[in-house]
Amino acid sequence: MPFNLNEFKSTFNRQSFAKQNNFDVLFTLPLGLIEDSRSLSLRCETIEFPGRAMTAIDTYRGRGYDISVNVPYGGIHMELGATFICSEDLREKEIFEEWQDKIIGNYRQGNNITQRTQFNPGYYDDWIKPCSMEIRQYNEAGDKTYEVQLIEIFPRTINPLSSSWASSEFHKLQVSFNYRYYRQKQNRNPFNDLLT
Repeated sequence: MPFNLNEFKSTFNRQSFAKQNNFDVLFTLPLGLIEDSRSLSLRCETIEFPGRAMTAIDTYRGRGYDISVNVPYGGIHMELGATFICSEDLREKEIFEEWQDKIIGNYRQGNNITQRTQFNPGYYDDWIKPCSMEIRQYNEAGDKTYEVQLIEIFPRTINPLSSSWASSEFHKLQVSFNYRYYRQKQNRNPFNDLLT
């Protein structure tokens, strides 16, 4: 079937493009961590929509004499990254470090803790299970076009912040998140949308 340029153009006339800057993020954080997570959401400069990979095993279909076949058997949810513009007191960094402290124990010194309780981990059901993140994509008119909710999310990695006398740039904190699974919140069939 030859390539039809008009048909190719018409697919872009029917469906506009998703722009990277038309998004927002909403966090549901553990109770007692911060009063209002909306300020943290507004400081989120970049975010990744979740990716996915499959685990697979090599097997033989023809009694061991054939070429091996790679058969998928499970899914892997990959870490996703976000970048936050920092307040002058670096409260965004403090929020994520405090969250990690609640999960794995307080690894920072000098927070009025005793040696006995310093490395006590928290309960999964208290500090991870109630947490979620919603990432929403919008069109140019401001209508929500795609929404995904990440369930049982936590900050796995907080990257270091670099300072330099040669720069007056804002501090931007990069955080990698892990999660148990995600669910798409829009009920639509994307294959039908592409064909119409």
